[in-house]
Amino acid sequence: MSNEMMLFGLGVAAGIFLAAFYDLGRAFRKNVKHRNGAVAVEDGIFWLVTAGGLFGVLEKYNKGVLRFYVFLGCGVGICVYVLVLTRLFFPVFFSVLKAVFWMFGKL
Repeated sequence: MSNEMMLFGLGVAAGIFLAAFYDLGRAFRKNVKHRNGAVAVEDGIFWLVTAGGLFGVLEKYNKGVLRFYVFLGCGVGICVYVLVLTRLFFPVFFSVLKAVFWMFGKL
């Protein structure tokens, strides 16, 4: 039972991380003008990275076995991030990326 709870918590943490990673991509898009093709490529890269990362977590902690409660935890983590944390983190991501692009523009 404790292993299942740990995997559920890991799923929640992974969901929060994935949603934050997506918010970082949203902040990047808001700072840099994109064409539709570039957005599609970025989304593809996001999904490849997240699928690989989630598989890596499952491989390391659960021998690659897919468990419903891990995906449920991931969904819970995404919901928590979207409902609570995105209001805190998205403005920070946006401002930091804006400052980075401004500094590179000055160079």
